[in-house]
Amino acid sequence: MNLIQQLPSELLAVFREFRTCEFTTLNKSQTPVTWPTLPFCDPANNRFIITTSIGLPEKVFNVRRNPRVSLLFSDPTASGLSNPPTVLVQGDAVAPDQVGTSVAGFEEQLREVFRRQPASKMYSSNPLMRYLFDWYYMRLTIEITPRRILWWEKGDTSRLPHQVQDDGSASRGAKAALQAKGNDPTTAQVAQWQEFVRFFPSFKSAVLTAFDETGYPQSMRCQPKLDSSLHQVRIPIAAGVALRPGAASLLLHSHDEALWNQRSYMLRGQVAQEGEQWILQPDKYTPGMGVHGILGLIQFVRGARRNAANYLQKRNLPRPAIPWEAINACK
Repeated sequence: MNLIQQLPSELLAVFREFRTCEFTTLNKSQTPVTWPTLPFCDPANNRFIITTSIGLPEKVFNVRRNPRVSLLFSDPTASGLSNPPTVLVQGDAVAPDQVGTSVAGFEEQLREVFRRQPASKMYSSNPLMRYLFDWYYMRLTIEITPRRILWWEKGDTSRLPHQVQDDGSASRGAKAALQAKGNDPTTAQVAQWQEFVRFFPSFKSAVLTAFDETGYPQSMRCQPKLDSSLHQVRIPIAAGVALRPGAASLLLHSHDEALWNQRSYMLRGQVAQEGEQWILQPDKYTPGMGVHGILGLIQFVRGARRNAANYLQKRNLPRPAIPWEAINACK
């Protein structure tokens, strides 16, 4: 069953025009891990395609352990769409262990990346940048087959969503969710909380991700508030989103109209219901892009180069040549 082709045109416009989605995979401990990602929709083949570099392979490792993923389209920045629906795609992903560098057959997608994010052209602009960022063009592909697609008109999650799903997606069982419980934070967690508190006011909203009754991750955009006395995050419950208590994450991210000046921060922990609120008790803090300035950027590039070298070494693969002329032709 081709779910994508059953959708109204306004949802296809979201898939086509949104610059990013919030993509969730499940880590080793089966905690949802959500990061902003640039997706491509392939309606004819009923799939979404995401690529990631071998310098940033965690999404792929997670998919190979557990194929359940979700994509939330909730940030219309630079899309040109007025009051679009919020769309959640839940599905199963595969990520073959094949490192691709050729752009043959992907020219249209690469041109789309350059159109959406013009500054990304700098990664291949001169010999130094090519040396520093060659890992960016060593790509792994994730293909997602949707099992259920939900959407909230005008992003109103106080109402029940519209949805389409394949036969059987809702019958797949979920692991039992754990009730959130408070623990005394460590000294390191106190310092991380304080750093998070400093950055929190600069984000307009956040994305909470937990599990739903089918065992797939489900995300919702929200307006969280901080309880610094308990090191907790409080999120109003949305009547149209059915989350289960247990493992959860909270992502804050933003980008400008040219998909640049990206900033992000993610918390992981346990979520539980308390009255009309979800209470997230974080135990892991992960600063993302744009949080620690130039020093953070240097550490990011060094880490990505190290990850890429490790990925190739473990598979006994030579460092592949990058087709710079073909990439520049796509500019």
